[in-house]
Amino acid sequence: MPAEQSRLLVIHWFPLEQFPPAQNLLNVCSERPSLTTAAVTTAGTAAWRFCTPHVRIYRSRFPVRDQWKVCRLLQFLAFPLLCLVRALLLRPQTLLYYEPHSAPAALLVMLLFPRTKLCIHYHEYRQLQHFQDAGNAIARLGFWLERKFLFRRAAWISHTNPERCELFLRDCPIVSRAVVKALPNLPPMAWSQPAKAAELRPATPIRMIYVGAVSLHDTYIAEIIDWLRTLPPQQVTLDLYISNYDEKTAAFLRENTLPGVRIHLGGLPYAELPRVLAECHLGLILYKCTTVNYIYNAPNKLFEYLACGLNVLYPEQMLGVQPWIDAVRPQCVVPVRFAELAALTPQDLPLPGALCRPWPWSCESIYRPFLDYMLGSRHSDSARNAELSE
Repeated sequence: MPAEQSRLLVIHWFPLEQFPPAQNLLNVCSERPSLTTAAVTTAGTAAWRFCTPHVRIYRSRFPVRDQWKVCRLLQFLAFPLLCLVRALLLRPQTLLYYEPHSAPAALLVMLLFPRTKLCIHYHEYRQLQHFQDAGNAIARLGFWLERKFLFRRAAWISHTNPERCELFLRDCPIVSRAVVKALPNLPPMAWSQPAKAAELRPATPIRMIYVGAVSLHDTYIAEIIDWLRTLPPQQVTLDLYISNYDEKTAAFLRENTLPGVRIHLGGLPYAELPRVLAECHLGLILYKCTTVNYIYNAPNKLFEYLACGLNVLYPEQMLGVQPWIDAVRPQCVVPVRFAELAALTPQDLPLPGALCRPWPWSCESIYRPFLDYMLGSRHSDSARNAELSE
């Protein structure tokens, strides 16, 4: 390996296929011939596997609840051991891990290579009581290790928006404000290209789309289906690309089929999403905002919809979306009371092709300076303030 080659190890406990922002970061890593990147993750149930050139991805099995406890324990232990083996072979200069679930493996690597620069990123904000729930033993262990050892070693800790950064700093006063940054979940710059096809989309029916996980408890999936039941399919249609769901929600969808609703269980590969979005008019965000994490959330699907030229409906309780409204003009991003959809008519929906400002931001504009900082580039100062500006 050439002496000037930089070495980055990424630890991501949850399957990469479920987290487009992590995929985008690894794609940006693959652009750099002077960077050797290895990622360790788990294998989920998706029918496809993420891969990107010049990045080696290693997977252990993800434990599932219906397995024997001994099998689950062995799979829990296999992940940090795999991380340790890959670290021994790579000898990373920088370690980036995601979520407290990855912290036990990260600690082993840091004990082995104490001079490695440590960076941490969180897809979600977790309230302190979350770690006390019976089903969150791994997160609870990881958070304890973070407070005890890892936070004081970290050169960078990021959340997806400034509001979550403030909540995190309130919960973890031992962390220096200087290392906490906002790193939003933006799609690639190439995604803005399909937006040019918006003028070619037929104005009727209005084609709505939702991409992501659904559940009757956490999303307004039942409310939107009930509303569509009152409309003729030639007015409004809905495509559901569902990446994660529980059996109760799947049963509800099977029992409530409608002519204008197309359900695609299993989702679709992230790289195919812009082609599908370019055929639609209106993107939906259906989270019920039952937790602080959801309230202060600007989900990656918001930016994906906007980059591909769609208008957006989102729950009015989702305060994390509001700072972005003025950036793209209010008529394109519309708050809705999903619990009171009976009063909504197709005429109330934002018009297909409503004039919005061109989408100016991309994951490359955020992740390239972030990589500069992680790898100690002379341009690293720009990454310490990885904020969006018009």
